[in-house]
Amino acid sequence: IALQEAQGGLNEVQAQEFVEQALETFRWHNQATVSAEEYRQLHDQHRLIADVVAFKGPHINHLTPRTLDIDRVQQAMPGRGITPKAVIEGPPRRRRAILLRQTSFKALEESVDFVEHDGHAVAGHH
Repeated sequence: IALQEAQGGLNEVQAQEFVEQALETFRWHNQATVSAEEYRQLHDQHRLIADVVAFKGPHINHLTPRTLDIDRVQQAMPGRGITPKAVIEGPPRRRRAILLRQTSFKALEESVDFVEHDGHAVAGHH
């Protein structure tokens, strides 16, 4: 980022390297840091806490669109092969939108190997 700011942009090689590093930063790590039972216990308390504790590094599994017409985006996603969340989060539609309403596509289901205390892996999903 500092290089881009200093140069006023990136050349093609630098841009490709930037994208590769960003993808590596956010790639999915399929080996959990906890056992399947520990993950279940954490998940029963709070989904986000379970994910932070159980998985290495950040990853992106859904995105929230930025738009002025969230109802239109929600309606258009299936036509583009994207499965949206079941409902738009936030208050109902109003003539004058003053509160945040948001949606996203459904999170992808990803394979996970939970490593048990005896060292063997238990296949699961997230």
